Amino acid sequence: MKSTTTHYPDHNQVFAWLGISALHAALSPASLDRPRNRSGSPKPGLLERLDRWAAGLRQKDMERYLAESRDIFELEARLRDIERRPFL
Repeated sequence: MKSTTTHYPDHNQVFAWLGISALHAALSPASLDRPRNRSGSPKPGLLERLDRWAAGLRQKDMERYLAESRDIFELEARLRDIERRPFL
């Protein structure tokens, strides 16, 4: 009985080739030409849109917190609190 040998590529070579081709595709000039909106600037990506949405929610929460102050002294205390701990 004759055995046949079939050459399968090494898994490391396949992953290296995929990584290089993905990097090449990401850095090619064609990939840098994003679709543009009416103003001529590139459309924001998914992460940027999520970041803008989260920043808007954060801004609304901060304004609501400051609006609950009863007088100027409490407002100043809340502003100092926000400056000390901006991400709480």
